[in-house]
Amino acid sequence: MTYRFQDEARALLRDLAQLAGQHLALVRSELQTVLRRAVSGLALLVVAGALLVGAVLFAPVVLTLILALWLPLWAAALIMFLLAVLGVAGIAWLAIRRLRMAKFTESCAVLREDLQWIRDLLSTLRESGPSAR
Repeated sequence: MTYRFQDEARALLRDLAQLAGQHLALVRSELQTVLRRAVSGLALLVVAGALLVGAVLFAPVVLTLILALWLPLWAAALIMFLLAVLGVAGIAWLAIRRLRMAKFTESCAVLREDLQWIRDLLSTLRESGPSAR
């Protein structure tokens, strides 16, 4: 009877090991698929970023040349420069506003409660005196 139990236990352990191996193979296969997709997505993002940088650098030049059809080149370049400075200043102003608005209200409230709890605990210990300790 014990031999039969040992044989069944061995068979069960062998099946569990085989099942675990199959699960690992499935996870490995899925991980390879996910990584392949992630790498291709990142590569496309790099290409898109490079194209965006090119467009950001190229657009002001084109707009300057278009303005130069009606204005002297130096005036068109000055206008584009001033527009760029205004754009950067506007973005900086928005960023500073958002940074000032960002407050850790919940964390500050929890810290205030903890500080008050510590103060209350210390005052209770002081009032109880050295004899209670």
